[in-house]
Amino acid sequence: MVKNHKIIILRIIFIIIIIGLIISNIYFINKSYKHNKETIITEEYIFNKIDDKFDKTKKYYKVINYTQFKKYFKGDKIRTIAIIDNTSNTSNKFLETINKIVFYKNTNIYLLELNKLSKKNLISYYELDENFKNLESNYLITIKDNKILSLVTFTNEDLNILEEGIGE
Repeated sequence: MVKNHKIIILRIIFIIIIIGLIISNIYFINKSYKHNKETIITEEYIFNKIDDKFDKTKKYYKVINYTQFKKYFKGDKIRTIAIIDNTSNTSNKFLETINKIVFYKNTNIYLLELNKLSKKNLISYYELDENFKNLESNYLITIKDNKILSLVTFTNEDLNILEEGIGE
């Protein structure tokens, strides 16, 4: 009889330990899922800052072609892309500013040059989003999943103010 009580008590303790372990596993899995969900939202950073000083002759941004742009536009990661038309009067200033932003803010910005696109790709580019038809040149877009999250255009004055804020 005493033997049966010991076996029953040991089984109850064993069941309580198993239930405690299951509850703690569920708690930690839920906690790590919430942490992973928050980190997925951030932008991909592939920029590695090697130089200590800014070099005007070096390109810190990455130039992409239209096929890469379409891939990024449909992708599930947040990406910032600078759209430039080299025939505009502020294109050189815009490139310098983008280059400094990438270096000093340690972020990744891709560059798409509209004047280097073929006519077919240019038409296809303007058909991707209705906002592109209304814009002139030199703007930054942040994209994810075929959606424009932000669109920022720059005037010459805006570029001067940005460059002062970035500093050297």
